[in-house]
Amino acid sequence: MNDKGTEKNPPALEVCPPWLCFTFDNFLRKLLQNPDRILKPYVKQGWTALRCRTWHGLFYNPVSKISGEYGKVIAADLQQPMLDGHST
Repeated sequence: MNDKGTEKNPPALEVCPPWLCFTFDNFLRKLLQNPDRILKPYVKQGWTALRCRTWHGLFYNPVSKISGEYGKVIAADLQQPMLDGHST
């Protein structure tokens, strides 16, 4: 099958394997792209936020902290292992 697929057979999803995600969710990225600074203008206390492509929390944990005790974060990902590190 080609990369484009067909109407009856869509192309296969290419996703990053969970074991490789540490390479882009690490402390160096946090220094360069500070999640708190990026998110604070867009997330307020008590809000519900949708976090797609979660992995282990570079942005998930700060969104949860900023939205506070009465806020909610809904985590969504294509792969269950990416969600397994988050509590409900």
